[in-house]
Amino acid sequence: MAYEIEPLCLSYPANSDLSAKQFYIGYLTTAGNVAVCNSATPVLGIIQDDPDTAGEACSIAVANVAKCYVNGSDTAIAIMDWIAPNDTGIGVKTTTDKDQVVGKALEAATGSGVLIPVQIIPVTIDV
Repeated sequence: MAYEIEPLCLSYPANSDLSAKQFYIGYLTTAGNVAVCNSATPVLGIIQDDPDTAGEACSIAVANVAKCYVNGSDTAIAIMDWIAPNDTGIGVKTTTDKDQVVGKALEAATGSGVLIPVQIIPVTIDV
């Protein structure tokens, strides 16, 4: 599926080597650097590039639609499911009250390491 609206991206310094973390869920540290989320950090968006050193510019999508790595092997992801980061920054389906999410899945996924489009809506969900 093609999308006519590019993701809205912000640029901040990378917190560390993120060269293997393109399309992972990210957040902004208190120092103002992009880092990979875990299940306990507030979500900013989806990392769009692959900076290989700390301090290098890192683009993070904060609105519209962007690709995101997800794991649907434990719990299948359906279209319009809420996507939250797991402990390694990969997206997983959530229905847990007060979870921090990056947005809604726009494609289904049943495998691990699947790249799907996500509508970016970084919020805390109420279910």
